[in-house]
Amino acid sequence: MRKALFAGALVALVAASAAGQEAIEIKMDKPRVGDRVKITVTEKTDSDLTITVGGNDMAKKEVKGKSFVYVDEVLAVAKDAPKPTKMTRTYEKAETTTDAKSTTLSVEGKKVLIEKKGDKYAYTVDGKPVAADAARILDAEFNKQDKDEARDIMFPKKNLKPGESWRIDAEKLTKGLGGEGLKLDATKIEASGKLTKAYKEDGKQFAVLEIKVAAPITDLGGKGEVKVKDGSLSVSMTGDGCVDGTSPKGKSTTVMEFKINGEGTGFTIKLNAKTTETRTTVPAPK
Repeated sequence: MRKALFAGALVALVAASAAGQEAIEIKMDKPRVGDRVKITVTEKTDSDLTITVGGNDMAKKEVKGKSFVYVDEVLAVAKDAPKPTKMTRTYEKAETTTDAKSTTLSVEGKKVLIEKKGDKYAYTVDGKPVAADAARILDAEFNKQDKDEARDIMFPKKNLKPGESWRIDAEKLTKGLGGEGLKLDATKIEASGKLTKAYKEDGKQFAVLEIKVAAPITDLGGKGEVKVKDGSLSVSMTGDGCVDGTSPKGKSTTVMEFKINGEGTGFTIKLNAKTTETRTTVPAPK
């Protein structure tokens, strides 16, 4: 009985504490000239593909990964732009893996100049274009505008208290999460976020946010070789970092799952893939 009373009092105390907290505004840090940040990224993708032709299964399982450690320094930025227009990235580590085989990318140990020219970014080391292995990865980060739009759409547009949730505009999000021809059913997408914790660190406002998205896949794009019978995309992200726009400090874990059952002329295909990414950003000494 005493335990039950104590537990009830504790729950009431926590609830009262959360209710007493003021709603906070979520503002993402924007790049400023002179900013230097150190970023550590790890990514792992497990995929299981089965193609069936004439009753015979051809199966392939694969594990791919990425591991990067680099320091970014902002040299120029346009007003309110989500990315610098000119910056350097010095790679301490740049490695990809396929199953048990590791490959060191050409940019490891080098300083890459990343500069926007026209509507596209270009990447050079000592005045020469970076090799294709690194260029493809950099393109995915810098030359995919839809990804920037998806990030902005996901974050709340209203002040929140711990425990409060917000709905994410499904129609706008569909465009950002698609890309490469992938089409999602905007009428059935479920997307929401939640502020689970708010706290202060060194006088700055920090928070823990959770974002979840689930959407049916209707088309893979391309030339239509595969017709989707049923498919789904799900994204789960937890981020813990500064949310008052004064610091880039933060960490996040994102899990994306991709499932497809499809068919083409004379074959069927089944694909399950799961990607887990962890990212940590901290200010670097100037």
